[in-house]
Amino acid sequence: MSELDNERLVWMYTQMVRIREFEERVKRSFEEHPGVIRGHTHLADGAEASIVGSLAAMKPGDQVMTTYRCHGYPIVLGTDPNSMMAEIYGRRDGLCGGYGGSMHLVDPDRGFLGTSGIVGQGIPQATGAAYAAQIRSRTHPPQVVLCFFGDGASKQGAFSESLNVASLWKLPIVYVMENNSYNVVTRVEQEDANAAAGDPLAI
Repeated sequence: MSELDNERLVWMYTQMVRIREFEERVKRSFEEHPGVIRGHTHLADGAEASIVGSLAAMKPGDQVMTTYRCHGYPIVLGTDPNSMMAEIYGRRDGLCGGYGGSMHLVDPDRGFLGTSGIVGQGIPQATGAAYAAQIRSRTHPPQVVLCFFGDGASKQGAFSESLNVASLWKLPIVYVMENNSYNVVTRVEQEDANAAAGDPLAI
């Protein structure tokens, strides 16, 4: 990644502010108007810098797969926030026609492959996307897949299995564990989720 100039830094800060404002509006709707947002919603307020910093390194054609704490990523990638909010409200004019809701956003035209409402299950999907990108690279420009997940997901079998395949096949994928110190209700100190998990696999 090239050195960040002032214009790029302003862009990054603007994206962080946009994510925070979007999440604050979702939070207000969820708390002040129960039932307007069906199901549950998971906010990424406080994680804006890691989202923007990671996605700022993307190049055209790269792809992203995330967990259900997903609102910030498509905003940075250029998805219309109004379409996202309509989706969260379950409206027909939403990003996914109102079927996905808060935890299942997708915008493949902007490289956002989607999210998974099941802990850790986006990891093998992203790994598969990286395999597809590797095959496409024989005839098309190379692509990289960014896979985001929480520390709790590193306890799923799919995590170790995916890292093993990615290492074995040299897949073009970056795994980003967003460690917020909690696995639902378990403190991270009570477990062993950390960056060293990939060391034996040369990742």
